[in-house]
Amino acid sequence: MDFLPIFFDIRGKVCLVVGGGDVACRKIDLLLRAQGRVRLIAPELCPNLHVLWDRGLVEHYARPYQQQDLDDSALVIAATDDPAVNKLVSEQAKNLQIPVNVVDQPELCSFIIPSINFCLCPS
Repeated sequence: MDFLPIFFDIRGKVCLVVGGGDVACRKIDLLLRAQGRVRLIAPELCPNLHVLWDRGLVEHYARPYQQQDLDDSALVIAATDDPAVNKLVSEQAKNLQIPVNVVDQPELCSFIIPSINFCLCPS
């Protein structure tokens, strides 16, 4: 077994998500359902993420990722379409011992998120 199945209490904790597309939206749905505080770093947002931001459900910084974005994060999810950025986020989070998930790249993850068949993304 490569990963230990656990449940992580993120209620009220900062959960950093790097990436503004549909994949990031699905991960953010899960974080919000678990009552995490989502900090989103992405130059642009997909329409569904824009709705979540407009509703005040996520904190959004419209710019590229910077290492200081990791400050105060309980966990990190990298969900960009840029492999170099995803790898950088993974390395920097691991160096700070912050749990990190890089979507669809388990070799860069310190934890994985199983597929779940629901999505709260606004339509």
